[in-house]
Amino acid sequence: TANYFGLCDFGHRTWAWCPACYEEWRQTGHVVYEPLLWAVGIVTLCPHHRRFLQRICPYPDCRRSRPVLGRRSRPGQCPWCERWLGRSPETEPVGAAALTEDEWRWQSWVAEAVGELLAATLVVPPRRERIGQGLRAGVEQVAGGNLSALARKLGLCRSRMALWKDGRHLPSLEMLVWVCKRLGTTPLRLLTDEAIGVDAEMIGVPGSSASPQRPTTLPRRFDIDEARRALEAALASVEEPPPSMTKIAQRLGLPPTSMQHHLPELCRMISARHFHYIQARSR
Repeated sequence: TANYFGLCDFGHRTWAWCPACYEEWRQTGHVVYEPLLWAVGIVTLCPHHRRFLQRICPYPDCRRSRPVLGRRSRPGQCPWCERWLGRSPETEPVGAAALTEDEWRWQSWVAEAVGELLAATLVVPPRRERIGQGLRAGVEQVAGGNLSALARKLGLCRSRMALWKDGRHLPSLEMLVWVCKRLGTTPLRLLTDEAIGVDAEMIGVPGSSASPQRPTTLPRRFDIDEARRALEAALASVEEPPPSMTKIAQRLGLPPTSMQHHLPELCRMISARHFHYIQARSR
């Protein structure tokens, strides 16, 4: 799977999970496990419980992110404080409640399409060159072989699509999923079927509810309140040596620049405490 998805941004840097799934499995006696779908970077919601996947331990005295692989990792438990990560939807607000219906439909489709692709990949991995073959078939079916016309309909750069079609570059997984949605097909069909059966009606409606605007990069959702609680917990801890901002950002799986931009005072306090420790140790 990793070899095939040498696209970019395949997985989270830290592990994501659905607290409601964990709690439901424990209450029903189901085996608690880590679905592979949660590791895919563009999947940000649990389609079953309609809530954002979580990436930071909810306990105020921990507030650390889970590494993808760790020697103390156990399904459903924080590897740092070893406490249960499950929560029922009734005890916590549903994170996806702020989504519009169009956004919810798009996220649900992404989860289904990626899950379908993962299931097939584990049985018979599709070949990477099928991306170019599928796009060439799409150009023929939708634009009569005119790549420029299809690029205009999709709102993409022709030269970029030419690189994908010729197999010289690979689109990111996010971009591949978005293009498939606009073509009215799925990534699995694009990579396995000789005739992908694109839906030309969907392509001519830019910005329709079928899919969001064209993705550029895949930014991680930055939760200011969540980051603030994590930084305050780090300041209140008695950990020795006091961690640097770089170390805390790595634990949380957040870019240091974003934290410094949104929470400059807390970042300065943490950096100053670490600096004073280094000075004292030098003396």
